Amino acid sequence: MNLTIATSQFPVDADIHSNTTYVVHHMQLAKKNGAKVIHFRKQVSQGSGNRFLHFCRI
Repeated sequence: MNLTIATSQFPVDADIHSNTTYVVHHMQLAKKNGAKVIHFRKQVSQGSGNRFLHFCRI
């Protein structure tokens, strides 16, 4: 049994909606190329940048 794993890299932004566009596109590409699993970096779901830190200071 073979398991194809894809990995994704793209410019992560503090805008989670923008990240979602990349995630969905990369998931579609991975599936099209036979991957059953895809790896994303941690910041994809959190957003990158300092918005969270700024929010915490308010």
